[in-house]
Amino acid sequence: MGRPSRRDFLKVTGGALLSSSAFSSLKGLPAAMAAEKGQPSGSRPNILLFFPDQFRYDWVTGNSNNIPVHTPNLSRLASEGAWFRRAIVPSPLCAPSRACLAAGKEYDRCGVPSNSVDYPLTQTTLYSLLQDNGYYVAGCGKIDLHKATEEWGLDGKRLLKQWGFSDGIDNAGKMDAVRSGAHAPHDPYMAYLYRRGLAAEHIADMKKRTGARARRLSQELFSDFPHAPAGRCVLRQLGGP
Repeated sequence: MGRPSRRDFLKVTGGALLSSSAFSSLKGLPAAMAAEKGQPSGSRPNILLFFPDQFRYDWVTGNSNNIPVHTPNLSRLASEGAWFRRAIVPSPLCAPSRACLAAGKEYDRCGVPSNSVDYPLTQTTLYSLLQDNGYYVAGCGKIDLHKATEEWGLDGKRLLKQWGFSDGIDNAGKMDAVRSGAHAPHDPYMAYLYRRGLAAEHIADMKKRTGARARRLSQELFSDFPHAPAGRCVLRQLGGP
């Protein structure tokens, strides 16, 4: 399938959030999109969503003349996908912003007014709707829908099914991991550091880190690094490379 338009993307991912009656249109949309683009009927677009914290628009090659970054892989993915050049997050806080995405609702209706509130498990998610309509939904990284409850499970799967994921690994954010794992691990990354005998060094470093303080741990052991290996692990389980 060729590069989808923003309208196509929103129809696939957001249209079903309007009401339960939209399920049938969501099921039929991939075939309609394929027919429009001259593709065989029955083909279904893959959806790959990157949702990093504090990622700037001009941190991708070609989006800025002032920042000499080189992102060939992100640029290639973007060239084959949908660009949202004027997107604005619904909340400046982690949990409400991610809850808005999961629920397909604006901030005042998402059920998570602050980082001290967990996502309501009785509220439908975009992920569950995609799964109900034939998608295998996997997620890796800081999903952050239970910010108030610092328990991820050492395998990172504690609430994935309830949120509508088929599989994945939910990691704590940097400070959440240090705060909850000061004496024992509560998420996959801290469990990894404890197994390697590096938890105490990491916790001490994070507690005194300010501004642009240099890392004391190698890149392999810094808390953002495990997301890529975790993602590869899930992809291998799905039969990917």
